Amino acid sequence: MDRSIPGGDLIGRWSLSFADIDFVNSKPALTRLGLAAQRKFFASLGFFATDPGSIPTDGLSYLAEQLGVEAGEIAGYDFSSRTARRHCAEILIHLGYHRMKRGHRAQLTEWSAGELCPGGHRGADRRLSGRFVASQHPRAQVRHRSIRQLVSAHQPDRAAGDG
Repeated sequence: MDRSIPGGDLIGRWSLSFADIDFVNSKPALTRLGLAAQRKFFASLGFFATDPGSIPTDGLSYLAEQLGVEAGEIAGYDFSSRTARRHCAEILIHLGYHRMKRGHRAQLTEWSAGELCPGGHRGADRRLSGRFVASQHPRAQVRHRSIRQLVSAHQPDRAAGDG
């Protein structure tokens, strides 16, 4: 795997802001490069690194230069330690992430139903309507009809209950 970064991306994606530098410098010296690497790796790729080998060497060297340390110090950072896991949680908080609450979940469901699937079926079965939203693609419509048939086959017969 090529772990080099094009020049423009290196500066754009791996530069530490003043807030990032303050955040990193608030930690013990031995963990700063690892913390900074995790911070920029997450911002760049959307997940945390599991080992130092997954961090692009160009990005690591650039971060070390910004922090005034040697890139080889990353070898002292244990990516599977409790400290590293705590750093990941602190990075998420630093970036403004938080757990989704029930109200947020309801807003997301409403938004996705209205914006992503405006013509989607608002299911006859409420248990499925929150989990499955049909798209306008013909195959999805067939799949959705199959789900409705499955649900109706497992529901009690309403005609038998009325008599």
